[in-house]
Amino acid sequence: MSVHLNIGEWESLSYEEKNRRLFIKQKQLFDAFLTRHAISKYQYDEGLKYLSARAKTKTQ
Repeated sequence: MSVHLNIGEWESLSYEEKNRRLFIKQKQLFDAFLTRHAISKYQYDEGLKYLSARAKTKTQ
């Protein structure tokens, strides 16, 4: 799934879909940081825990 959209496509998405795509994009960034050793595994795990918790609170 591509997360790259033009502005018109982005605006047509639901709030939940926007949040889901944002989460995916942020997770991909964390994955890239970990792969390049820019962050430790601990930082990666903590970051994902934070993102997941935030995603859950926004959907409730």
